[in-house]
Formats: sequence, C-alpha cells, structure tokens
Amino acid sequence: QKLVLLKAKRDPVFFAEHFLIDPQMKYYKLEEQQKAFLRDKHKNRIFFCSRRSGKTLTLIIDLLHKAFFNRNQSLGLIAPTLAQATEFANVMNDMILRSPMIRSSFIVNNKFTKQLTNLSRISFKTAGAKSGQAENSGLVGSGFHVLYLDEIQSMDAAALGTIIPVITGQVGDAQLWFSGT
Repeated sequence: QKLVLLKAKRDPVFFAEHFLIDPQMKYYKLEEQQKAFLRDKHKNRIFFCSRRSGKTLTLIIDLLHKAFFNRNQSLGLIAPTLAQATEFANVMNDMILRSPMIRSSFIVNNKFTKQLTNLSRISFKTAGAKSGQAENSGLVGSGFHVLYLDEIQSMDAAALGTIIPVITGQVGDAQLWFSGT
C-alpha cells in the first residue's frame, strides 16, 4: 500500500486513475492532453483547449492531488462568475464523495471551502461581481500557494490586477495556472 501511495504522490495521472472515481463509478481514464498537463513540472502553466476537453476536471484533479499529498497548503480555484465557481465546487465535491480514501481525508467539505486532515485547504472563489471588479472581489486578503484561474478569457484586466497579488508573499514558490478556451 505504501508503494501505491508513493506512486500516486509522484504521478498525478496515476492518482486520478487509481484513486478517483468518475460519475459512472469507475476510475477516471484521462485524455492525453490532461495527462500532459498534470505531468508538466513547470511552476506556472497555461492550459488552453477547446470546450468540453476536460480542462476544469484536470484542474480539480490537480487541486486534489496537491492538497492530498502536501501538508499545510492553501490552494484556490478562481472562476469569473459565482455560477462557474459553484459548478467547479460541485464537481470536486461529487468526486470527493465517490472516492472513499479521498473522502476520509477531509475534515471540512463545505461548498466553497475544503480542509484536509493534513491542514491543506482548497477554496473556490470568484474574480468579482462582474468578472473581477476590484472593489467587489472576494479575493482581497486571500493568499494561496497554488492558484488556478479557470476560464481566464472571461476575466477582465481589473480582475487580474486583483487576483495576481494573492499568490505573492507565500512561503515557498507560489504557482499560478491559467486555463481557458
């Protein structure tokens, strides 16, 4: 069992395909673009693909992998709208509930905030009331070790000016990942 966990820690694709259960109650089988993104070792990444190509699912898998195997990390996924953040949180919540080993690692599993027994936290937030108006942003005062910006093409320049500072000042190397169509 330790060898399987070690392999899952080293390879997020192995983690997804052996620990996470899809809506059909089978282990995930990832597409090549998803595998390439998950295995990329660069600190900052850009993931632009066509619609329905699995970008959000890939980000959620990576969020779970990093939170599960790294102690005391703050991870965030930022969406342009509340509806999108809610959908992303629902996808992760369902994935957690279907996957017993992962589920047992969570001590808080609310809609937008999740905490694991290793003290890592995952947050889902929006860029702001109207895709990032700085004065309405829910990000003010936030800080993340790893920040995922999903559907970045829908965020305006003011949103990005509010978002980018939330990864500065963290212990260690902060990571910033973009995805969009």
